[in-house]
Amino acid sequence: LMYKALIETGLVRPDDLLFRELKQSEGKYRALFENMINGFALHEIVVDETGKPIDYVFLEVNSAFEKMTGLLAADILNMRVTKALPGIENDSTDWIGAYGKVALTGKELRLEQYSETLGNWYAVMVYSPMRNHFATVFEEISERKRVEEELRRAKDAAEAATRAKSQFLANMSHELRTPMTGVLGMLDLVLLGNLEAEQRDFIETAHSSARSLVRILNDILDLTKIEEGKLSIEAKQFSVRECLETTHKILLPSAMTKRLELDLTLADDLPETLVGDQTRLIQILTNLAGNAVKFTEKGKVELRVTVSGRATDGRREVTFTVIDTGIGIPADKQHLLFRAFSQVDDSHSRSYGGTGLGLAISKELVERMGGVISFMSEEGKGSTFSFTLPLGETEAEQDAIFAAGKTAPGEVGHQSAERVKPRLLVAEDDPTIRQVLGLLFKRAKYEIDFAENGEKVIAMWESGQYDLILMDVQMPDMNGFEATANIREKERSRGGHIPIVAMTAHALIEDEERCLAAGMDAYISKPIDFKNSLQVIGDNLKQWM
Repeated sequence: LMYKALIETGLVRPDDLLFRELKQSEGKYRALFENMINGFALHEIVVDETGKPIDYVFLEVNSAFEKMTGLLAADILNMRVTKALPGIENDSTDWIGAYGKVALTGKELRLEQYSETLGNWYAVMVYSPMRNHFATVFEEISERKRVEEELRRAKDAAEAATRAKSQFLANMSHELRTPMTGVLGMLDLVLLGNLEAEQRDFIETAHSSARSLVRILNDILDLTKIEEGKLSIEAKQFSVRECLETTHKILLPSAMTKRLELDLTLADDLPETLVGDQTRLIQILTNLAGNAVKFTEKGKVELRVTVSGRATDGRREVTFTVIDTGIGIPADKQHLLFRAFSQVDDSHSRSYGGTGLGLAISKELVERMGGVISFMSEEGKGSTFSFTLPLGETEAEQDAIFAAGKTAPGEVGHQSAERVKPRLLVAEDDPTIRQVLGLLFKRAKYEIDFAENGEKVIAMWESGQYDLILMDVQMPDMNGFEATANIREKERSRGGHIPIVAMTAHALIEDEERCLAAGMDAYISKPIDFKNSLQVIGDNLKQWM
């Protein structure tokens, strides 16, 4: 176009030097144009009588464009786009609108587009304005899109598999928890009776094994919580000293059996009470110290607590250390620590049991609580595991209230003296669990009636005088959620409030939240810890009686 205009004005002749230089430049441009990897098209704008762009003419296209679109330059040059590509105005991509936006704004536009009309491919389109013309560069990205789609599908499949695995583990945990309530409950009842020394030893061993199985179930459930991002951390006032003493008591029988020293060393400046997650702290300590006892055949295990500085948010940094004189960890195996289902001894004849979940879960818990965990170990000389947590502090008067306000398990408060035997309605469809709970609650001086389903719960609640309902969530005909909703609806019209404590084998945080949202006052997970259950029941009776 430039050459034609120059010749027509008479400013140059075909044999002039300027013209020859322009022709050389054209040759360089043409070589570059034809050898571009990306498709290139030069368009001229077609406007209506108002000046609005309505169509575009192909002025030039390169070989890459021809290959990408299947349109030959000889067929489409000087042809309108809508004629060269019938149906393009109805394409899923608004090509005409994109061209118009560039023509009207005079600004470059870069879009990632897909077109059925141009051969079902994806392209990055760059529209560049040039007065009444504009250029379009096509970067074909169909292969990249195909790879991205495959990766997305693989990611979705992997996430679906993880969800399925987590759901399976959660369901298995639930199904095992209900019978474990019967096993542990019956063992507790037998241990309350008169036993010969050998019989008591056998029953205590069975009880210890059952508790170990419950810990494995808890570890598996915690793993599913971690994978689903549902692991909860509480911030409540608690006694660090009691946490350490609880851990010490849990591990002392195992240590005594192996004739190990189990020392507990607490810093003098350790506050009496701090704010954090007591349950999770005990879980971490039990995991680390339990491993220390398990992997130590002679010598000692020490639990040590020191107080260092303060975190950036002002909380006290407390360091918990577990030191043992055990077998240690080989240097070439230390990278396996803190990985789920990984164990240092993975041989078929390995000497030590376990699921390989304890350290992985402990690391996750420490980090969720804002802390860090580390270890040092030398094969044959022992190991030291240490973690530091930032824990909140309480006021001195709060400490006093906390110490004075503790309620012993099963204690109901001053009103319990007036009513020696509070009356409970227990909703439970499993006959074994009904038998266990009946015996245990009678020993705890409670009167107790049973209902096998939600409809019977409602009928007995309306006709009887009960102080609390222990509500199983899963029951036939009418479940615990439906029964609770029915009771709360009736209370809204007639007044009153009976405390309802959920009892379920589902133990995820969302299960507890669902129970509370349904109108229940508290939550107990199976297998039932009877001492903890008495505490929860006592607290709710004291609050509502």
